[in-house]
Amino acid sequence: MFLVLSSSTTQALVYSSSAIGSTGEEGELFVEEMKIIAGIESSALVKLNLFGGSSPLKVLASEFDDVLSWAFIVSDQAAYADYLLRRPFKAPDNATLLLEIDGSLGTDGSLNQSLRIAQLFDDHYNLELHWAGAASTEKSNYLYVFSSGSTNEQIELLTDEIKGDITSGFAAAIETTAVSESPVKAVFIGEDFRSSTYFRGIYYVDPDAIVEVDGEYTLSTNNLFGSDLEVYNKLGVVKYSILKFRFPYLINALSIEPTPNNVAPQISGKMDWIMQVPWKVRDLTGNFEVVYTMNQAELASSPRVSVNMDYDQQLLNENGILQMDYEVTNSGTETAENITISYPLGPDFIDMIENSPVIYKLRDDVTIDEEFYSETNATLLINFGGSLEGFVEDFYVNVTVLVFDGWYRNITDSQLSFWNESATEQIVNYDYKEFDTTGLEIPGNGSITVNATLKSETGLNTILTFLVGYYLSQIDLTTYIMNGDMDGLITDYGEALWNGIAYSVAAIQATLYEEQTLFDPNLQDFEYIERTVGSLGHEELFCTFLSN
Repeated sequence: MFLVLSSSTTQALVYSSSAIGSTGEEGELFVEEMKIIAGIESSALVKLNLFGGSSPLKVLASEFDDVLSWAFIVSDQAAYADYLLRRPFKAPDNATLLLEIDGSLGTDGSLNQSLRIAQLFDDHYNLELHWAGAASTEKSNYLYVFSSGSTNEQIELLTDEIKGDITSGFAAAIETTAVSESPVKAVFIGEDFRSSTYFRGIYYVDPDAIVEVDGEYTLSTNNLFGSDLEVYNKLGVVKYSILKFRFPYLINALSIEPTPNNVAPQISGKMDWIMQVPWKVRDLTGNFEVVYTMNQAELASSPRVSVNMDYDQQLLNENGILQMDYEVTNSGTETAENITISYPLGPDFIDMIENSPVIYKLRDDVTIDEEFYSETNATLLINFGGSLEGFVEDFYVNVTVLVFDGWYRNITDSQLSFWNESATEQIVNYDYKEFDTTGLEIPGNGSITVNATLKSETGLNTILTFLVGYYLSQIDLTTYIMNGDMDGLITDYGEALWNGIAYSVAAIQATLYEEQTLFDPNLQDFEYIERTVGSLGHEELFCTFLSN
């Protein structure tokens, strides 16, 4: 189940750094890398990664004191197969917030911290984030994932914030509308507080990036951005700037301008231009282009598989059922075989299933009569007779032990469940003992008579009367007579009465309610598979489907 965030925060506590006048240009070590990857037909992918500078987001310090790292991603890449050979960025097609929180806060503290931060992002980016998952890391910290639907509004806002942080260099060349109107795009920001590393990214497809004339193709920055590409040049600040062209298929390069820094770019299909390093500023401002020929028919002949996942929000809201729907599409010209869909479930998933909490649900054949009202009194009368009469005072108590404000009726006949309306008074225990009073220095024989009764003008609950009578019947008067412990007798009768009441409540609940698990996964065509993950080789569980 997902936890829906409320809108209780009174003001947005998240601001873009540009609103405060702090830019990455004034930060410390800064690295920018732009990678342009040729796609299908005339399309190309622009990938801009920015590391360092100032924080991409200004927040109240108290909200992020125990956050070790975070990332906020807005992605819309469902249509990538029409333009690229593979998905450009591993993220779901929505808005996603990732938070790693210090494990010293504990589960409750870290969860509350994550909810407060998610609310800040909700307010600032006009989202409706839902809690999508949680896990513990190998270092015993907590990782929380929040998810929300998104629109181009968030893409444009996030792109403008990045361009506001980094006001020159590669970011300045990108137009916000080129990103938001692109059929495939992903924009992200984040921080790793442990290493003081800030990161930003803008990924988008330009469907018309490659120009073809008489069988010759040209991929150029001028065509992509409409002007010369400039380095992130600011004296006194250490900067790295690198531009890369990538061709994921064989080309026949006719010209490459200017000359790349790497070896044999015409063979590898990789062109790298180091535009700025700390020890040398090349200042390669201008147009970067590759002119080439290729066999487009061979390129187009291949499988192109895409997988989209969605869920029914209304079903989740109304019934608490999270139904994940997967759609696998092959838009290529060749058959795709042995496609595997895997969804990581996290290290705590099996524990959650094995220890799944339950709730008690009222049986379908029973309803609750909210108008019903009944009070039940208990009386206890202890009479001392024979030689004890007059020497020991009789004991009598009358107390309201239960108030029934509402009760259960059978749906078929409207009769009260476990209720005898004609029994307004019932003796639940009667006991009589005679004994020699010589040891009590009272000559003759004495006797003790005990009467315990339940009374109610509207009748009595049959389970209640049975169990109260059962627990009272376990008391043996002889023990108390031999010890002369009348106070103990009265105390134990009271405890037996309350035990009968408590167990009758448990018995009624077990009879009228049935257990219902809160989480009951239905895998359908999927199955659980455990496999090794990561360089350290730890085991994680995946929900996997293998098709033909």
